[in-house]
Amino acid sequence: MKILIITLLLITCILSLKVLKHKCQHDKIRKNQKYESIPPDQESLDIRNLQNLQPRNMIISYDMSFYKTLASNEKIQNVNFYC
Repeated sequence: MKILIITLLLITCILSLKVLKHKCQHDKIRKNQKYESIPPDQESLDIRNLQNLQPRNMIISYDMSFYKTLASNEKIQNVNFYC
């Protein structure tokens, strides 16, 4: 029994040491392929004062011929019926 436990312990130690020596593939890829990081968007850092601006009206239009060519299911039939 003691011999079995000792062999299992040794096998576990050997396998754990193999795992610790393992190098991931992405480390090799990082060495081989140089890449540049993309700088952050500077516009997102702008502070815009939209509190004092007047809202603008928007007109949204739909091309109903697009909806008529779609497959006929309940949602599309409701869109065609109400529009």
